[in-house]
Amino acid sequence: MKLDDMGFEVEKEPLNQAAPTLENDSLNETAPALEKEPLSEGAPAPEKEPLSEGAPAPEKEPLNEATPAPEKNPEKEEGSTPGTEFKNAGMPQYAGFFPRLAAYLVDVILVGIIQLVLIRVPVWIFQLTLLFSKAEVGSNFFTKDIIFKWSMQDLTLVLILVFYFVLFTHFKGYTPGKYLFRLRVVDREGNRLSFWNVVYRETVGRFLSQLVLNIGYIMVGFGKEKMGLHDYLCDSRVIYR
Repeated sequence: MKLDDMGFEVEKEPLNQAAPTLENDSLNETAPALEKEPLSEGAPAPEKEPLSEGAPAPEKEPLNEATPAPEKNPEKEEGSTPGTEFKNAGMPQYAGFFPRLAAYLVDVILVGIIQLVLIRVPVWIFQLTLLFSKAEVGSNFFTKDIIFKWSMQDLTLVLILVFYFVLFTHFKGYTPGKYLFRLRVVDREGNRLSFWNVVYRETVGRFLSQLVLNIGYIMVGFGKEKMGLHDYLCDSRVIYR
């Protein structure tokens, strides 16, 4: 404690009394507050360029609402068999009796034309040659019976018929008659028949179908899958392409 000359207590002087205390809220009182330099009076403050009145405000492009999500086709899934041609085609449409009959008649006409050009006409010409040469017609081995009452000419005509149906059915899956009516021969899984299966169908199967008033062909008009006797023997189907 410090005493003066009179013996009174003297208070301590605060440090730097002349210097004003700085407060947090304001800067030095002696220094003038800095203000932002205003823009020149002639230049107006820049404003944001408004959008043109005729043009609407840009909006976010919505998702493709008009394009619906692809839907699964229940028919294709329920009626398909994995690993077959019917997998993505749904249930096949089987050909009935009359479309198959019409296709068969077209094939028979085409086979008849082939047989006429390749066999019948040459044989007739050969027989006329023998007749004018005064030779015996019976000497023609081509028309002579060799197996029961079957001659070489008859066997050749049958072979042409068999080759016609076998080759077209095996390599194409349809004959020209079936192609005209958009038909196709397949197996149970929708695949093309094997070669020997086609041979069995077009020979033994057709022969048995012709027995007893063609009952094997008439069977095509009945049943869910429209199968004839030759189809049952070879497990084949005739469907629309």
